Amino acid sequence: MPNYTMVDDLLCPPGRQNRPLKIAIILRGPPGSGKSFVAKLIKDKEVEQGGSAPRILSLDDYFLVEKEIETKDDNGKKVTVKEMVYEYEEAMEQSYVTSLIKAFKKNIIDGFFNFIILDCINEKILDYEEMWSFAKTKGFKVYVCEMEMDLQICLKRNIHNRTEDEINRIIDYFEPTPSYHQKLDVNSMLQDQAIEEVDMEDSEETQEKPIVQNEDSQDSHEDTQDIIVIR
Repeated sequence: MPNYTMVDDLLCPPGRQNRPLKIAIILRGPPGSGKSFVAKLIKDKEVEQGGSAPRILSLDDYFLVEKEIETKDDNGKKVTVKEMVYEYEEAMEQSYVTSLIKAFKKNIIDGFFNFIILDCINEKILDYEEMWSFAKTKGFKVYVCEMEMDLQICLKRNIHNRTEDEINRIIDYFEPTPSYHQKLDVNSMLQDQAIEEVDMEDSEETQEKPIVQNEDSQDSHEDTQDIIVIR
């Protein structure tokens, strides 16, 4: 049975007081599984708790290209602006992965960041084990976070136009995280985020609707609470 660490024990008191001094989190999962979202949640929580922002290294960044996009300014006038747009190129993926590995090692060696997050598909153990081993030899405690593997959820979240066949193939051939890798469980963080989003939606609806009270009806926020459970 793999070893598990709960993300709250790593980021929040009292666990963070006794956590390793150097931390690397390796995220792995198919496109649309929520890797980049989780990376941001971890970063935000770390900063919220008074820590320095972790260094996030993402394979997606290598597929960003500058494009000229036509839009409208505040006065409704058409203007052309430059934006970074994601364009996946299968022929370049292995080259970009090699560059990502080099960047990861450089960040480990440079020592400017004691908290590093790697955001990559990492379909095979071999895809990330070199980085896992390298970080460990340099004194980092390495955690591996395996994301959602549900095809329909991944397709719904997929913002990079990867095809259903591509995502399905990755899921089918995805190698489970081995038991000797310390696994990170982020379910509590995702659950808290889902509850927060529901609360915000409820608050917005309440502000939009006029509140009418009479003798027969009273507001009772204390008696009701929306809860979402993410499995």
